[in-house]
Amino acid sequence: MPVHRRLKSRSPPLVTAKRLLEEAYDGIAAWKRGWIDSAPTAWHPLLDPNSPPPGFQLPRKLWVTLNRVRTGHGRCGANLTKWGFSTNPACDCGASLQTTEHITFDCPSRTFGGTREDFLRATPEAVLWLEQLDVRL
Repeated sequence: MPVHRRLKSRSPPLVTAKRLLEEAYDGIAAWKRGWIDSAPTAWHPLLDPNSPPPGFQLPRKLWVTLNRVRTGHGRCGANLTKWGFSTNPACDCGASLQTTEHITFDCPSRTFGGTREDFLRATPEAVLWLEQLDVRL
């Protein structure tokens, strides 16, 4: 019967586990720090676990749309095409690619007159724009 030889691990799991226990490593706290550190600075007020983010009190439909604009991941032509629900990624304004960014800041028929910060803060102007938006993100 052939002998199977394995390379010696440079970082055996048991050694790593012992070191983490000795250091009283808190994986959840480390994950939270990394998550917050990787978020754009403008998002930090949204990440406070002790208070609801701006706009949290909005009706669910508006809350969902607000967060889709905040993240840039909505049901726009580009994403619907990417997901296989549409064959046309173009905007009805004539732009070749309809993205959430395009709808919010570039589309001649829908452009929001404020800034991205308005959505992060859920200003009355941003909420009104979301209510009047003629596409469902």
